[in-house]
Amino acid sequence: MQQWYYIADHNKTGPVSEAILRGKLDAGELDQRTWVWTDGLPGWTLVSHVDGLSDGTPIAWPAVDPADRLPEPTLEMREPWFLHIGIANLFLMELLSGGGFQLYWCYRNWRYLRDRDREPMTPFWRACLNVFWMHALFRRIRRDQQLGRTWPPAFPATLLATIWVALNIGGAVGSLWYREHGPIIANLTVHGACLCLVPVQAAINRANRRRSPQPRMSRLNLRSVVCLGLVLMLATTALP
Repeated sequence: MQQWYYIADHNKTGPVSEAILRGKLDAGELDQRTWVWTDGLPGWTLVSHVDGLSDGTPIAWPAVDPADRLPEPTLEMREPWFLHIGIANLFLMELLSGGGFQLYWCYRNWRYLRDRDREPMTPFWRACLNVFWMHALFRRIRRDQQLGRTWPPAFPATLLATIWVALNIGGAVGSLWYREHGPIIANLTVHGACLCLVPVQAAINRANRRRSPQPRMSRLNLRSVVCLGLVLMLATTALP
C-alpha cells in the first residue's frame, strides 16, 4: 500500500494512505496547492503536478523562499523495502548462524508485509513453519506492486520455493536416516537451500538501490553479525 506525506500549516503529516489523502482533497482540507511526497517522486511536489491526484487545474510552480524551505523527506521515510542485506552479508550471516539466519530472513520479510499491509498474521510462526509458508512468501515478493513499480522482480518464485522446501525436508530426513553422517548432510542441505534466497534478495536489493542509491543495512542486522561473530569466536576458543 502506497504511503503519502503532505504539508499542512507548514507541518509535515503522514504517512497516510492514498484513500485518506484523496478524502482530504475531496473534503477541501487539502487543495491543488498542497505539497505531497511518496515513493517515486523526486521530492515534495504540488498535488496539481501529480498524476492521479491533479484535477487538471493549471497552477504555476511557486518559488520557495530559502528561509521557508519545506522539509526534505527524512531518512525514516527512506527505510528499505523488505529485508535489505547484501548477498555477501547474507552468506556471512548464514554461516555464522549455522543456517538459523534463514528463519530470521523469513521473519523479517513477513513482519514487513504485516506492518505495511496491516495484515492479521504472526510473522514468528510463519518463520518457524517456513516449509509451509515459503511458497507464499516468495510469491508475495515476486508479485509485490511496490517492488514492481521500481524494478519488477523476475525470479521463478514457485521453482525456488519448491527447491528450498525439498532441500530442507530432504536434509532432515537424510540426517535421520544416515545418522553417522547426519550433521554433514544437514549442513550441506541447509546451506544449499540458502542459495534459493539469492535471486529473491537480489530482486529486493535492486529495487531498493533504484529507489535510494545508498539504502542502509539495518542496524539490527549489523548488530547480529557482530554478536554472532563474537559467539562463534568464543565457541571456537572454548573447544579443546
